[in-house]
Amino acid sequence: MENKDFISIIIPVYNRPALVAECIDSILAQTNPNWECIVVDDGSTDNTWEVLERYAAKEERIRIFQRDREPKGAPTCRNIGADKANGNYFIFFDSDDLLFPWFIDIISKELFIKGDIELAAYQQICQQNKTNKFWYRCVENEPEGYIYNYISFKRALSTSSLIWHKNTFFKTDKWDETLKSWQDPPLILNAFFLNVNFKWLSSFPLALIRMMQDGSQITDQAKFSQFISSFNTIYQYLSTENKLVFKQSIRKLLWGYSIYYDNYSELNKSVRYLFNNGLLNSSDKRNVLGYYKLYRLTKHIILLRSIVYKLQFIFYKKLPAKEFVYINALEVLQGNANFRTLSTIEQNKLLNFIKN
Repeated sequence: MENKDFISIIIPVYNRPALVAECIDSILAQTNPNWECIVVDDGSTDNTWEVLERYAAKEERIRIFQRDREPKGAPTCRNIGADKANGNYFIFFDSDDLLFPWFIDIISKELFIKGDIELAAYQQICQQNKTNKFWYRCVENEPEGYIYNYISFKRALSTSSLIWHKNTFFKTDKWDETLKSWQDPPLILNAFFLNVNFKWLSSFPLALIRMMQDGSQITDQAKFSQFISSFNTIYQYLSTENKLVFKQSIRKLLWGYSIYYDNYSELNKSVRYLFNNGLLNSSDKRNVLGYYKLYRLTKHIILLRSIVYKLQFIFYKKLPAKEFVYINALEVLQGNANFRTLSTIEQNKLLNFIKN
């Protein structure tokens, strides 16, 4: 492809032959052909690679690679994919997610006609692990609003909800390959700190994000210590006002997470890190460590457990729960003009993913 006006869809995968096949099928079903799909296998031990080879043999726009360096993980695979990509724009997709057939067509009209967009976002439908619970994944906002949402731990953006201009992505520090979880915020905030030309593209959902829990996720389950590492690089770029917001929010988050630490030494390590970096004062340091010891001592004493648990709220107020806009996904799709232009077969296929 000599013309660079197409989208490079970059997908890391590990041991997900059936899911990645569904994902690729959703890309092949695009009504606009201006795309390439780059899949980077993270060392799968099943038949995932064979599945990818079959797709690549049939479609030249599907290019497959095996991770050829350490460390293992989705960030490494995404960076490899970005280095291999030819399109002017990237989207980092996950192997269990689905693009709706109109995705490329809608975003291409915005990106390639205007030509000055450096970073863009769009709406998605999110599904919780094969349940009938669906909600809108993202919140339409401006960069300053997203920055505030991130540092106060409210809903913002996700890995696959952003479309990157190639030059913008390579101006950042790229995906931090040392992080096993909480990988999105440092990269996305890094881009916003560059004052890129950002645009919200579509309020109508263009993809289905399936929150799978099948044991094949590349990214490890998030731990608070990993979260701290992921935010280490952004604090220095915050305004004075936002630094205060972040410090207040992370204090609340620490108290909420503290009781889930496996042992005192791990919690102490996180607390010391926050204290040494000015994110926690000496009083909070002393109180949270003392509370952890008390909670552990009384955890299995039924009469005291509830009382001790409530004691933590003397020291902090909980972060507000994330707000979700739950929807009827079938009604949303069937009410859309793009859906109605599809063949009956394509419509039924899409609806079956929602129903099942």
